[in-house]
Amino acid sequence: MDITIIVPVYNRAHLVGATLDSIAAQTLRPIHLVLVDNNSQDNTLKVLLDFKKRHQSDDFKVTVLQETRRGAAAARNCGLQEATTEWVMFFDSDDIMAPDLLESYARALEKHADAEIILTRATLKQVDGKMRQLPYFEKDFFANHLIHATMATQRYIARRKCFLNVGGWDPSQMVWDDLELGVRLLLKMPTLAFVADKSRITIVAGEESISGLDFSSRHAGCEMALATIEKKLQDSAHPQAERLMKIVDYRRVVLAAHYAREGHLELANPLYGSVIRKYVSLPVLSTLFAIAYDYIRHGGRGFGRLIRLIVR
Repeated sequence: MDITIIVPVYNRAHLVGATLDSIAAQTLRPIHLVLVDNNSQDNTLKVLLDFKKRHQSDDFKVTVLQETRRGAAAARNCGLQEATTEWVMFFDSDDIMAPDLLESYARALEKHADAEIILTRATLKQVDGKMRQLPYFEKDFFANHLIHATMATQRYIARRKCFLNVGGWDPSQMVWDDLELGVRLLLKMPTLAFVADKSRITIVAGEESISGLDFSSRHAGCEMALATIEKKLQDSAHPQAERLMKIVDYRRVVLAAHYAREGHLELANPLYGSVIRKYVSLPVLSTLFAIAYDYIRHGGRGFGRLIRLIVR
């Protein structure tokens, strides 16, 4: 199982070392590691080049590239162009993989030789240091991706052709680009396999993380991602497209609730109102969305499971 790992890096000279060390510690070889400096203003590039000098070997090839176009998606596409292996995965520059992550993917492939995408569990290290297991699902996977972003950047490996067949990452998506890419991948109805035994990825939340900590400051990007996803579903022939578009509207309700919880009713009210007006003729669904909005804006979690069961 030859693998390319692509990591975009922007101003992470003080953080990226732990991520790189976790990749170098992988028990499965060979690996081609592609590091893409995204126009960093600190000494990130030097850190990457030093890492290459210390770790490159016959079974651990390290390529360092530079991408001046802004955004992780552009940097990931730059790395994707460099990949020649059958399997490709993307990783973020502040997260950690367990030493046997790639080995676990290889074992899954032995059992599911036709797999095109292999997905795994992940743990979130919160800002306060507490660890939280992120939602993991194997059934109704498309809906669960829309609700829980189960195809987050770090959580899967795919055959290179899967990324190429959907056109790679969308550089116009500055927020939730992995949510949008996951939709395009799933619309192709690929064969999925899962690594379910335990989490081998730690996603580190922080002020400097790619995903960010709040929603209001990124409202334009979040809403653009959902609009793009809705359009992709509308234009598709996917058998569940209509249901999935309702779940996209639920994500809008969730986003509006986050705005409200952060004290930005000027963002929350228009977004929430636009969804409720759309479902005037479906009182059960509009009522459910209203309950979800109030529950989530007051800190509630887990409502998505109910939505997934009811929205058909």
